[in-house]
Amino acid sequence: MNEDWDNLIILDGCRYDIYQSVISEYDDLLYPNTLTDTFSPGSSSPETLTKAFSADTHHDTVYVSANPFTSTIPQETFHATHDLVNDDNYWSNQKKTVTPEVMKQAVVDFSDKYPHKRVIAHFMQPHHPFLGESSGEIQFNRGVYGERDKQFNTDPWMNAYLSTQVNHEKLLTAYRENIELALPHVMEVIDTLEGKSIITSDHANLIGDRGYPIPVRGYGHPNNIVSKKLRQVPWHEFPSKNRKKIIKDSPIGLSHDEQPKISNRLTQLGYR
Repeated sequence: MNEDWDNLIILDGCRYDIYQSVISEYDDLLYPNTLTDTFSPGSSSPETLTKAFSADTHHDTVYVSANPFTSTIPQETFHATHDLVNDDNYWSNQKKTVTPEVMKQAVVDFSDKYPHKRVIAHFMQPHHPFLGESSGEIQFNRGVYGERDKQFNTDPWMNAYLSTQVNHEKLLTAYRENIELALPHVMEVIDTLEGKSIITSDHANLIGDRGYPIPVRGYGHPNNIVSKKLRQVPWHEFPSKNRKKIIKDSPIGLSHDEQPKISNRLTQLGYR
C-alpha cells in the first residue's frame, strides 16, 4: 500500500513467468519495459489480504473485488469496499465467477463514483473457473475421493495433484487463456482510469513445480507456503502524467456482505 500508484489491478493467482510470456505477444502494449517481478506477502488470497491490507486503514482507497475472501477484510479498512461476488448484478451463475467484462465495467463505474480515491481492482482471473476455449477439455476425475469428491470436482489443481488422469498441458493452456481473456479488459480499465496504474497479483500458482527439500510436484496455491514460484508475481507499471488528487474520507464500509451466499460461491470456486 506504500507504493506509488493511483490504480492497483490485481490478477488473482497470476504467475510472473506466464504473465511475462503472454504480454510479450502484445505488439502494441504500452510500457512493455516497465514490467518487473515482486513477491506477494502470502501464498493464498486470505493470507495476502490479511498481511497487505488489514494491519492498517486506507481511507483514501476503494476496493472493488471479485475475490470471494473480500468479506474477511475488516469493514473499515478502506473508504469503501465493493464485494462483487455477493452481488447478483455482477456474479455469473453460469460461469461461476465474476467475468472480466463485468469486472471491467464495475471498476470504471466505481472509479467515476470516487474520483479522488485510489482504486484497487481485484479481478478473479486467471484463477479458475477457466473461461477460454480449452475449459471444456479439462476432465475431472469424479467419484474416487469419497466425501472430498465435491471439492475436487471444482478444483482443477487438486485434481492434478491427486490424479494421473489430468492432462497437464491442457490445464496450463486453460490457465494461460484466462490471462489472455482478462488482459484486454484490464488494459481498457488502465486506458479509462486517470492516474498511474499497476498490474500485480495476490499470489502465484504452482503448476507442477517441484518443492524443496522434498521434490514433490505442487499445484494450486495452498496456504502459508514459502515458495518462490508461488509468491513471485508481476509488478507492471503504467505511468501517467495526469495523477489523481487523492483525498481521505471517513469509511462507508463493506457492501453486499451475505455469509450464506459467499459460502456457496466459495464452493463454486473450488475453495470448499
